[in-house]
Amino acid sequence: MRLLTTVSIAPEPIPLDVKVVLLGSPQLYYALYSADEDFQKLFKVKADFASDMERTPENEKNYALFVRARVEEEKLRDFDPTGAAAIVEHGSRLAEDQTRLTNPLWRPWPTLSAKLRTGLARPVTRS
Repeated sequence: MRLLTTVSIAPEPIPLDVKVVLLGSPQLYYALYSADEDFQKLFKVKADFASDMERTPENEKNYALFVRARVEEEKLRDFDPTGAAAIVEHGSRLAEDQTRLTNPLWRPWPTLSAKLRTGLARPVTRS
């Protein structure tokens, strides 16, 4: 019986300068912060984003522009103005207040994006 010898390759480290951003609830942040010593060292800065905003014509427009930019960025099917308006209305329903819009980073966009990819939501397309 012959003995086989193996040689392993040890990669050389390369310089890397990255910033990692995690989005989540404050409860999750504090749970990770208290449970994981490495998390405390790696994620020293906590930024809070408002979960909703005032529903003004300007914010409605910005909301729709945000969705349009994400649709283009992720190469999803486009919306016509009535589809964009429906998304703004959905954001208001999620805020549970007719005078507010939920922050699209928190709930509507990740959910809608996933549904569009899997075919569970069908946007109105331009003719």
